[in-house]
Order: sequence, then structure tokens, then C-alpha cells
Amino acid sequence: HGFDLSADAIRLRPLIAELKSCGTRVSLFMDAGSPDIARAAEVGADRVELYTGPYAAAFARGDYSRELDACVVTATAARSAGLGVNAGHDLDQANLPALKAAIPYLAEVSIGHALIGEALYAGLATTVRAYLKILAAGLPRKNANAAFPRRSKTTRWTGLLIAGRRNETDLDHAGVLGIGHDRGDELVLRRAIWLDVEFWL
Repeated sequence: HGFDLSADAIRLRPLIAELKSCGTRVSLFMDAGSPDIARAAEVGADRVELYTGPYAAAFARGDYSRELDACVVTATAARSAGLGVNAGHDLDQANLPALKAAIPYLAEVSIGHALIGEALYAGLATTVRAYLKILAAGLPRKNANAAFPRRSKTTRWTGLLIAGRRNETDLDHAGVLGIGHDRGDELVLRRAIWLDVEFWL
């Protein structure tokens, strides 16, 4: 799931530099427990996004302490390296509170399928407010208010780590860019639209 920076660092470095030259903040998808977290900073990333799939699956089984601890250790290593910490994959209203309590400095969480599924029953506005309430828990009121300011009418689409061919790269017109693997060994840039909801803290 996450990048293996022992293998990918050399190829990632120029791609990250290219993205940052466009003013793009770069977050690398990384496995909880990865030994390469500090190297994410070395290759120029601003943040890491913890792959929370194993944590979510363990939470559903009712025995998630080991997976949660792995997320915390990895987040701590990232923070120590000067990186921001995001999280995503299979998060929902049931498992997000424990993760947020364990990693109170989460900068962003990416939630797609669960949010839309829950919104079919509760409505989108109600569901989004429920997630914001979870994310604001434990924050001082002043910080909680500042965390979720009113946004302009401009819609921000989030980036997805995706695959593509180099001739699909469009740095001049792409509003959203991602880094990913193609079916071979080449790392590529490609324009992306990811139907997801991203929460900022």
C-alpha cells in the first residue's frame, strides 16, 4: 500500500520537487510501522498519510490495540522528522474517535466510502458535522473554531496516488496532481480527481 522509500526514494525525489515547484503540498502514503518514515522528509515530502486499513479491520474485529499502537509510533516518528501527519483508508464514525484521541495532532483525514454510505441515511450535512465533531473533540474551543473556518465557494478536490502514463502528465492545467506507480517500475505524475472528502485540522 504505502511507498517503500528504500526502493522509491531516488525516483520520488525529482517528482516531489516538480510538484512543489507548482506550489503543491506533498503527502506520501505510508504504511503504519514503516521504517522509512524519516526518509519521507529527506525526499522532500511535507506530510505522510498513514494507511489505516489494518487498524480499521482490527477495530471491526474488536481487537485493535496493536494496529493503533503502530499508527501512533509511526505518527510520532513522522512528527519528530518535521512531517505533518494525515490518515486515511476505511475510517468511519466508529473507528475515527480512537485514532484521533491517540494522535491528537492529525492534520487531515481522508474519508470517502463511509461518509457517503452514512450520508445516504443521515444526510450529507449531518454526516459531515458528525465527523467534524469527532475531529474537534479534545481541542480547546478556540482551536476547534479555528480548525474549521468557513470556506469560500471554491471547491477543493483532493489528490489520489494513482497510476498513469507519462504522456498523460499535464502540469500546466492540472489542478490536482498525484504520484503513483504505473504497471512497470516508473513513477509518474498524473492529473487526478478523487471523489473524497478531506478534513483539515
